[in-house]
Amino acid sequence: MKERKTSKGQITIIIILLLLLIANISYIAYDKFMLEKNTEKEEKPRKEEKQEDEDIIRPLSLAEQKILLEQIKGYNKNLAYAYPISHISKLSNQEILLFAYKNMENKNQKEFMQADIKKIIEYYFGKENNIVYETIYCDKNDGELYVYNNTTKIYTSSTHGHGGGGVYNATSYYIDGEVKNEAEYIIKVHLIYDRYCGDTCGPLLKYYRNKEDAKSGQNPIITREEEKELTKEDYEKVKSELETTIYHFQKDKNGNYGLISVEIEK
Repeated sequence: MKERKTSKGQITIIIILLLLLIANISYIAYDKFMLEKNTEKEEKPRKEEKQEDEDIIRPLSLAEQKILLEQIKGYNKNLAYAYPISHISKLSNQEILLFAYKNMENKNQKEFMQADIKKIIEYYFGKENNIVYETIYCDKNDGELYVYNNTTKIYTSSTHGHGGGGVYNATSYYIDGEVKNEAEYIIKVHLIYDRYCGDTCGPLLKYYRNKEDAKSGQNPIITREEEKELTKEDYEKVKSELETTIYHFQKDKNGNYGLISVEIEK
């Protein structure tokens, strides 16, 4: 009788131990499952954060190409002497004021308002440009072009005899371009320079691969016997010899595409 009670007690203990073992295994499995689930939840936001940090890039639209190519004409004509430009802040205050003056529709007027030149600067360099409005001097360092009155905000022509140095003329051929995060605009073009115009312009008979050759009149890549506009066929024949010019812009809140830098890939 005593042996039966002992045996029965041992079986009860074994059953209790088995139940405890099963409960322990179940707890461990559940704990592991919850740990993995929580880890997944933590990793998911990290992936989303990483995606937010990545640049969103798209190609330039046809409308954007047209706008930027039109602006590039102005830079080439009156700013090509400074190419390449690592950052627009490298240009002096005077260089930007003189550039804006040269891009005015009527450069021979006796006076104009600060607001007139401000519009041009914001169009080409963006609203946040830190320009100080002051008297504009000739880039040949021989006198004042327009004297600035800080009280009336009016520029008045001086007795200076000329408008500064010469200008470059170049035709742009679009290669490609992209937009980063709807703010940074990059456009790559080939440029074919024609004659450099100092005090006078000679006949348009030669074209050049860069501004240095255009100014010196040496090493033309296209030569004509009579004046004639460039054609697409002309470009196709010489494009392998041309440098790639890369313009970087930053779009401001007013929709201006402000120039940031100009790079040249030879």
